[in-house]
Amino acid sequence: MNKLGRNDKCYCGSEKKYKNCCLNNDNTNKQKEIDKYENGHAPNTENMKIVHEFMSLKYDDHKVIDISDYINPQNYKIFQNKHFREKTIMIVGKTWTNGALFQVKGMENTDVMIMYRGSYRAFNFNNLLQVEQSIDNMMQARLEWKVDKGG
Repeated sequence: MNKLGRNDKCYCGSEKKYKNCCLNNDNTNKQKEIDKYENGHAPNTENMKIVHEFMSLKYDDHKVIDISDYINPQNYKIFQNKHFREKTIMIVGKTWTNGALFQVKGMENTDVMIMYRGSYRAFNFNNLLQVEQSIDNMMQARLEWKVDKGG
């Protein structure tokens, strides 16, 4: 299939040139998709606001993004790969839209996930301080490009 050119007729059937019809909307949608993977969204629950602030203060040289509303089993690896070489901490609060990911990963009894450079930790929000050392171990291993053994 050939790429649609700016001066070609629009795919929507309007008979207008693509540049005068759907091009701007398509570009906006592409940018939204890029932003989703780059920046996540603002934390939208009190628990995720606390996790975001905790991680931002503890790792102040890292970017912390909430991807709770965007992540699912199908795009999990895209998020991990996108930020594999970056100092980006991805936080996920369990929701009805991403619950399948928690189940696929065998974490159905947890409600928060921290993802970093191909590794992750899952825990219950009320245990954040108890898993702090485990998160530190994961972060340090991945910063040194070592295999994260979990725990």
